[in-house]
Order: sequence, then C-alpha cells, then structure tokens
Amino acid sequence: MVVYSLAYAQSAQQDFQTRLTQAQTDVAALNQSGHGQKAFSEEDALAQATEAILTRYRVKDYVQLAYWEQVEQQAVRRYQDRPVRVMGAPPIPGELHPRNRGHRAPEGHLSGRRQSRDEYGPQKRELIGKLYREGVLYTQEPIEVFDPDWASLATGVAIPHGLYDLSDNGGYIQIGTSHDTTESACDSIRYWWTTYGPHRYPLADSILLLCDGGRSNSSRHYLFKQDLQRLANDLGIEIRIAHYPPYTSKYNPIEHRLFPHVSRACQGMIFDHVQTVQDLIARTTTQIGVKVFTTILDKPYQTGRTVAEDFKATMTIVFDHLLTPWNYTAVPEVQVI
Repeated sequence: MVVYSLAYAQSAQQDFQTRLTQAQTDVAALNQSGHGQKAFSEEDALAQATEAILTRYRVKDYVQLAYWEQVEQQAVRRYQDRPVRVMGAPPIPGELHPRNRGHRAPEGHLSGRRQSRDEYGPQKRELIGKLYREGVLYTQEPIEVFDPDWASLATGVAIPHGLYDLSDNGGYIQIGTSHDTTESACDSIRYWWTTYGPHRYPLADSILLLCDGGRSNSSRHYLFKQDLQRLANDLGIEIRIAHYPPYTSKYNPIEHRLFPHVSRACQGMIFDHVQTVQDLIARTTTQIGVKVFTTILDKPYQTGRTVAEDFKATMTIVFDHLLTPWNYTAVPEVQVI
C-alpha cells in the first residue's frame, strides 16, 4: 500500500482553518465592542477562497461512506490570481465562480435535410478499485491505494462511450461495466438518441456520427455494421457514419472539446466505485460552458461474437462513392408484415 496525497495538504488546510477561525473571532469581538468591523488580510482572504474551493469540490467515498476533498491545481491558481476583498462573514462559494457565458450554434444541416450531427468515440477502459492513478490533487488526509494497477486488484471496470453534440456544446457519456463491444457501442448510441435525440431534434430524419476508425466502432469490422443496421431498424431513423481515416482522429472535435476536460476532471481521483466515476465525469465543465450528461449501462455484453454468414451478401448498408471504407449509411429496412 502507498499513501497517495499531497504531503503538505493536510497541514495547509489546518492552517487555513485556524486563520479563518481567528479572523472571525476578531470580527465578532470588534462588533461587540462597537469599534466597527475589521477587514480580512490578504492571507485570510486567500485562505477563505481556498476553503470555498475545497467545499465546492467535495466528493463522496462510496466505499467508506465518508467525504474527502479534491481540487484541481488549475482551479486553485485561477482563484488565487483573482483579487479577493472579503469583509466579515465567509463568502458563498458560488460567488467566487464566474458565470459561464457560452454560445449556441444552429442545428446541423446537410443537403437541406434536418440532421443531428454528433461526434462519437469510446474512452480508455478504467479499472475500479483502490488503485493508483496519475495526477495531482489536494486532500485533507492521506489516501491509501495499491501502487500497481493490476486487474486482479480491481473490483470492476468502467468503459465510457462519449458523444459530443456540436450544436448544443453538450457531452453525453454512457459508462459501461462489462466489455467494449460493437453491441455496447450501438447501445450507447441508442440510449443517447432515445433519451435526448427526439427532444433536441424533433424534425430530424437522419443522424450523422463522426467516429474514429478503431476499437468497438471500427470501420473495418462488419460486426459493427451489422449491429448498426439493427439499431437503425429499431430506431426507424437513418444513421450515417463518417469515420476519420487512420492517424487523423486528432481532428475529431470530441478529442479536444470533451475528452481532455473529462480527463482533467478525473485526474488523480481514485475510482473506488463506478458511481464515483459518473459523478466526476458529470461535473466536467469548461469556460465556454460545456455540459456533460452521464449514465451507467450495467448490461453484460458477450465477447467473441462473429458476423452472420449471409450479412455481407444481404446487407443494406449504403456506401458512399467518396472514401468508401469510411463513409456509409444504415438505412432502416422496411418491415413486411
């Protein structure tokens, strides 16, 4: 076992609390004596602001049913750089956080059609348990974790599948707890569309997904196309896939508008429970006001599945003439009764 915390975090937090208590006592004494109110010093103001930040970033430990603190260094620097003038009672934490002012782009269109345009991609598989994770965070007390992140020490897995809506600046992440398969990828798309799609795009007759070319949604796997066709049949809507060619996934907006901020919100945190992962991802935000909605998909998925023997001969997937391997459309099949 190793101690995973910042060495000076606990003593610094105790020092901050001592300063705040003494300053509040002085103010109360002055008020009672009638000599007016004493302004906090710069150090007290900084301590008060840091305390507010720690309160905002409180996270629950679902294993020990206790609360502990986590705050990102970037957040501390952002608030320490701001001039703080405090008089009397501690400020409300929300007052220290500027209101995000984002923008909203018009809904996606393609060839005059109403279309939902989104980016899709799975994130790295994460192990659940008291395991070491890269990153730096502030804590009120040491956190004991296992140094090697062996799978045998884990109590489960978390497999995030993310979608980013360009027009709404919103992220939708479904966290699987089984395996990263083509079926789980399609179920993630299914959950997003049935939960949010019709409300966001009531007139849409097509979904455009910009995807990477590997992993469970690989452009080379016919099993993904088979599950995608089944999804289009179930939803009754056309699903168009546009894969990024090899070595170009860095140009996918989800890679720099959503995933980096999710990683930042989770850096250094101990994934002791899948609910902890969901809570951390859900609090992801940026200065332009990105919103992230999360859910947990507990469905078990079977590995080792193979494509049906007659799928390639009978499939109704429509491939584009331009960059055929990476651009295709799953059109809903007409059901004959």
